[in-house]
Amino acid sequence: MRSSTSFQLQRRQAGTRQRTEPNWADLAVELKKPGVTLLILWEEYRETTHPEGLQSLL
Repeated sequence: MRSSTSFQLQRRQAGTRQRTEPNWADLAVELKKPGVTLLILWEEYRETTHPEGLQSLL
């Protein structure tokens, strides 16, 4: 059996988030434009936030 210390979770204060949430109202407006999809918006977000990809997060 493994030690419980090897599986300790990082605890955060209740009600806090690791990442900021998007502005949902702006997102809804963008999605109403012709030809705009959630995938397109996500790709734009990813390119501006993490242009090197996931490797930059490690």
